[in-house]
Amino acid sequence: MTPDPMYHLTCLIEEERQALLSGQYDLLERLSRRKDTILDGIDFAQCDPSDLATLQGETARNESLLKIALDAIREASADAQSVRDRFGRLETYGPAGERRSLSAPVATAIRRA
Repeated sequence: MTPDPMYHLTCLIEEERQALLSGQYDLLERLSRRKDTILDGIDFAQCDPSDLATLQGETARNESLLKIALDAIREASADAQSVRDRFGRLETYGPAGERRSLSAPVATAIRRA
């Protein structure tokens, strides 16, 4: 019996949803490659229209989650840049109460004799 590619695609879309909800964005690239492989093996002309409608809804849901995540990342990046622009660098206090800079270290060239 040949495995049902629609079933595998549905499971993969659910994995993608869980990755988006849990913030595991590093998994999305691997899942995307698997999705492409599965999609290549599906003859959509032979699929049940109700299965396709369900699949379309699940895909739209994941697309919305991805857009929300991207918007949140862009907003956080803009907020961090705003703080850096206003104060020159981002500072906080360490466990012993000393002031610490959270800005990226300045790159220096390594010189060898």
